[in-house]
Amino acid sequence: MVTFTLIINEAPYQKERAYTALRFARTAVFEGHKTRIFLIENGVYIAKKDQKPAADQSNFGAFLEDLIRDDQEVKACVVCLKARGIAENELISGVKAVTLNDLVEWTVTSDKVIVF
Repeated sequence: MVTFTLIINEAPYQKERAYTALRFARTAVFEGHKTRIFLIENGVYIAKKDQKPAADQSNFGAFLEDLIRDDQEVKACVVCLKARGIAENELISGVKAVTLNDLVEWTVTSDKVIVF
């Protein structure tokens, strides 16, 4: 088993990077690996609850909730959240607002780190 830390800095519903990161996480879990997702910069928008995307778009929030239900850890940069006016009570259940100290810890203890 490999532990992946995925750093997502891209907002949802704009480009495909965040979607690709979540698909990668889902595939890694399916193959028996561990993923840890760190949301930073505009990537913190992925963790906003009550998303209602257009009918032809995937729901990033639902995707993240599925990963959390599968015991994958998700953390969001608290400084990035505050800068974007997102309160902790607006986050999907299971997402933890943390500092970069957590990201440093994850990168030190991961087998692979991938930035999206």
